[in-house]
Amino acid sequence: MCQKTKLLGYSRFLTALALVLVAAWAIARASIAGGTIRLGVMEFATAGSGRDLEGMGAGLQSMITTDLANVSSFVLVERARLRDVTAELKLGQSRFVDATTAAKFGKVLGATHLLTGSVTMAGSNMRLDVRLVEVATGRVLLGESSEGQADVFFELEKALVRKLVDVVSAQVTPKERGALAKIQTADIEAFRKYGMGLKLFDDKKYELALKALREAADRDLEFGLARTTLSEYERIVAGLRQQAEF
Repeated sequence: MCQKTKLLGYSRFLTALALVLVAAWAIARASIAGGTIRLGVMEFATAGSGRDLEGMGAGLQSMITTDLANVSSFVLVERARLRDVTAELKLGQSRFVDATTAAKFGKVLGATHLLTGSVTMAGSNMRLDVRLVEVATGRVLLGESSEGQADVFFELEKALVRKLVDVVSAQVTPKERGALAKIQTADIEAFRKYGMGLKLFDDKKYELALKALREAADRDLEFGLARTTLSEYERIVAGLRQQAEF
């Protein structure tokens, strides 16, 4: 076979491969575009070094869930429900969800998609990795990373949320777009306290959880998510105390 023929064959192969990849991407987009997406945002795994790093995974999970709840194309699985099912299936904290795990979650939760990921800290740098998994097939529809200084973590989170909305071709109204752009907090210490409050509450350390959430809300008076969560948790704790008195 002459060199010219070899090059022609190779060129045709690359063209065919490119067409296959484009088609696969189009199919992935079509499979989630135009319909309601029941999404479970898993708690982010954590890696690296940093004070109260373990709380940041729960904080990011809650913040992303809150942002996406503003878009009518998404129906979000409640964080408490995800926590309970994770414990029930004895899955632990996993950086990414494989096809088998996705199928288990989908059956129990009725979720169509799962968002999993990790947050890595290295000194003053932060890296967020996310993966969007289609429950029915186990296909990874989005794999994305965002990296930058830890003190601008809110920009990294917003970038990932925008990417997710784009990849599912979600119809976003101007009002929803404005809600998505709202920054919950730009204070990383308030964010850490908030995440720790969530984790402590999960561990049934209620007084410590309320203390951490109060500190988060007091540190950033504009941190509405911390205040809303604090009010909800105070109501739950008050109910538990009332039950204990009977």
